[in-house]
Amino acid sequence: MRWSNIKWIFLREIRDQLRDRRTIFAILVLPVLMYPLMGMMFLQITQFVQEHPTKILLTGTDFLPADPPLLEGDNFSSVYSDQQDRILLELTIEPRSRPGVESGTAETEKLIQSGKYNLVVDFPEDFSRQLEQFYKQVDVARNSQEDGPEVVIPSPQIYVDSTDDKSGIALRRVQKVLRQWREEIIERVFTAGNMPLAASRPFELAEVDVAREESRRVAVWSQLVPYLILLWSLVGAFYPAIDLCAGEKERGTMETLLSSPAGRGEIVAGKLLTIMSFSSTTSLLNLASIGFTGLFITTQMASVSPDVSQQFSAPPWITLLWMLVILIPVSLFFSGLTLAVASFARSTKEGQYYLAPLMLISLPLLTLTMLPSVDLTLGTSLIPITGAMLLLEALLEAEYAMALQYALPVLGMTFFCCFLSIRWAIYQFNSESVLFRDSERWSLRLWLRQLVRQRGDYPGMGAALTCVLVILVLRFFANFIVPSSENWQSFFSFNIVAQVLTIALPAMALAVFLSRRPGRALRLSVPPLGMLPLVILLATCLHPAMVMLGEWIQQLYPLSPASVQMQEKIAGLFEGAPLLAVFLFVAVTPAICEELAFRGFIQTSLEQRLKPITAILLTSFFFAVTHGILQQSLNAFFGGIVIGLIAWRTGSLLPCMLYHLTHNGILAFLATATVTKESYQQSALQQFLLESAGDGKTYTYSSAATWIGLALAVVLAAVLVRMTRSSREKPAGEADDFEYVEPKAG
Repeated sequence: MRWSNIKWIFLREIRDQLRDRRTIFAILVLPVLMYPLMGMMFLQITQFVQEHPTKILLTGTDFLPADPPLLEGDNFSSVYSDQQDRILLELTIEPRSRPGVESGTAETEKLIQSGKYNLVVDFPEDFSRQLEQFYKQVDVARNSQEDGPEVVIPSPQIYVDSTDDKSGIALRRVQKVLRQWREEIIERVFTAGNMPLAASRPFELAEVDVAREESRRVAVWSQLVPYLILLWSLVGAFYPAIDLCAGEKERGTMETLLSSPAGRGEIVAGKLLTIMSFSSTTSLLNLASIGFTGLFITTQMASVSPDVSQQFSAPPWITLLWMLVILIPVSLFFSGLTLAVASFARSTKEGQYYLAPLMLISLPLLTLTMLPSVDLTLGTSLIPITGAMLLLEALLEAEYAMALQYALPVLGMTFFCCFLSIRWAIYQFNSESVLFRDSERWSLRLWLRQLVRQRGDYPGMGAALTCVLVILVLRFFANFIVPSSENWQSFFSFNIVAQVLTIALPAMALAVFLSRRPGRALRLSVPPLGMLPLVILLATCLHPAMVMLGEWIQQLYPLSPASVQMQEKIAGLFEGAPLLAVFLFVAVTPAICEELAFRGFIQTSLEQRLKPITAILLTSFFFAVTHGILQQSLNAFFGGIVIGLIAWRTGSLLPCMLYHLTHNGILAFLATATVTKESYQQSALQQFLLESAGDGKTYTYSSAATWIGLALAVVLAAVLVRMTRSSREKPAGEADDFEYVEPKAG
């Protein structure tokens, strides 16, 4: 790439964006004005926020004890309530209980739901008399050292409407008064018995806040600022990307730009720098506006409440500098992602519709960090966007040791995502059918007719994505339809039928409907028979390494208690099942159904537009998504890469099924086999293959077996590659990675 061309495109796009008043307002002006206006509105609204009185009905007050008195006239006693409480509690006192109130019938419900009262407190008829008997019982027990007859004091009944906020406020206010009154009664009981009041509360809970002063002051900012910065980084990248792609298509300047001496990669680089500039600037303006607005609000509120200035403080300036370092790769990632998405839009109106899907994908990754159980670890640092946000929180809270420990994984994953997004953007700009799609009215009937008439030997990328969506939707609803089972027969039967109907059947139906030769679309060809034993040996040798990979994944992302409980329940079903049934459920059915769908139809369809390696990675991602548990999905992704390579090199689905069958078959055997301490000590083979986990009951693959198996797998893979043709003829329509190929006619 030539820097002069990139610089020319960058300056051209910057100049065009600065001429657009809507972009200037939405990206540069709005962030500066929004937070100060919100802050001023907040201060104005707080002037109108005040506590309103609540209406309380007290019934049965004649049955209250005279000492200690709960009431003084028409209000609660000043001993248990201050002047503010007596203003906020509007009491209506009725000496005797109403019929219906004491039994909690519809009369009480009408009193509260009609709004006449927010709360009703009813004191029972025997309350005072039973309380006196309780005093006497305590005195008798103290003098005679014997327990007298048990006295049950009927409790006052409080009727509240939990759906009404005012009723809930009234409950909290009345409970505070009644608790203090009850404490006074307890004190009188202990005093009459010559016992210290401290005996009723033998100890108090003392809280010691060990948080550092700087961390405590920026606790609120550490949750709010990273979320807003990354969110505005996405928004700030999206609108310029739409104008630089869809806007140029509408203005008719895209053809002029593509006919310039600059290459497609240079055009993407120039537009990427422009979008990144606006994205970073928007985030910085948001950061500055948030900071100044926050300081202004805390200064104003500190004049009313001095504690506010101690609870909220601006983060250190050095932290803000570190935040800029994290912001650059994040802005680059969002810029590449939005550029690739925006290049697909035919108009700015259509481009606006793509913002919602991007938000739906990004918001869960952003809000994940707000969960109290999510911390910055090696596992979370490898999650895109989430790791960057957790790192920003650590920097804001001055946790520099933790931030330094996980900065490299976060930046590495972020730059990897940047690479993928940029490569996708370059692919989009290399595809003429993407850049110059015609606006057309869509008709389901015409679309289906076109698919049938123009189908070839191999389906395209759209067919692969359609198959993935159908499988995911069917699998989602199957989780609700398949009932929970208490025995292995029903559990295995329902799940086998579900795999056939939700995975294999959609792939075969689409292959018949969208391909003239369904056998080719599903890779149903016979490979050289000499490959099949090698594939079985390859799966056997790689099995210890795949198990070790699964253990590493579970260390990075530990299973939740619910997942552990579910796995234990399923393992209990396996205990009573014969090995043949377990083998059919765990190995045979997934090997046939999943390989027909993923390595058969989906990967074959993706290879018509993408480089085989890219098609394999994308297929493995789809294969992983269909697994319900995250740990299983990650393990399935790497296993899918191996099977995808086998499908590409052999050109047949049979070796893929054999590999899948062997791998899962070993899992089925290990799930039903029992290794005892005695058999382990007597078998040299078991001692070589397995090692104890420490409890004498659980065994895993030994390190020697894992590494030797991995070395043998490399040798077997090399032999397998030699057996395939070194310059394998590509299927019709297959292309290099990110290289546009005109679709075949007929």
